[in-house]
Amino acid sequence: MLIKSSFIAKVNTLDIFAHRGASGLYPENTLLAFAKALEIGCEGLEFDVRLCGKDDHKQLVVFHDKKLDRCTDGKGKLKDCSFDYVRSLDAGEGQIIPTLDEVCKLVSTKALINIELKGKNTAEPVMDYLLSQQNIIPLQQFIISSFRYKELKKIRKISSQIKIGVLVKKNYKKGFKQAKKLSAYSIHPYLKTVKQKHIIKAHKKGLKALVYTVNTMDDLNRLEEWKVDGVFSDFPNIICHSHESENLI
Repeated sequence: MLIKSSFIAKVNTLDIFAHRGASGLYPENTLLAFAKALEIGCEGLEFDVRLCGKDDHKQLVVFHDKKLDRCTDGKGKLKDCSFDYVRSLDAGEGQIIPTLDEVCKLVSTKALINIELKGKNTAEPVMDYLLSQQNIIPLQQFIISSFRYKELKKIRKISSQIKIGVLVKKNYKKGFKQAKKLSAYSIHPYLKTVKQKHIIKAHKKGLKALVYTVNTMDDLNRLEEWKVDGVFSDFPNIICHSHESENLI
């Protein structure tokens, strides 16, 4: 017998976040990649936020790299470019670099939203935006994550309610220490360095464990055995559908 798809989300214990949208299939961090991830049925979307522009004309845009070269037909450091120039660029397949507002309005309440703070001084403007929109998208729908722990500290000073995710690549001792200081919701370990003991420790400390970046079923199956709470994937079409099929009876 097949369980109805509307019930699958209640059975699954692991959330699938589309990493930079469905970035293994479409240009990363674009509205196209996010729209396709929503069509796939991901529980959450993850994306990166930086500032561009000068002085009082700064804008929050969704972009991963410091430089424009890899993901667009432009050149130079994003932070040094005007918003108009950034918006004139092709981010792949005719897509433009979206703003935080555009992505949040696209996702709305359809999925969890993990915002990674990539640039300096992004904490305050991101929180200003989220607080201005909380009647439309509740704060509990967001996770704010970063390797920039100073930015996360600013986030916590602004809001005691927002969920904070501490990104960790190698230094797990420091990561757990910061998670405690920040009253974090989750810790986000790197797939290539995470061990089962880190997941166990996270759960003992009351933290969710969300692992990045998971693109194969072998890795997903291992992490499910470790009882991780979620994964970030470039290929949510493979991960989501394969994961759901295991919950069919």
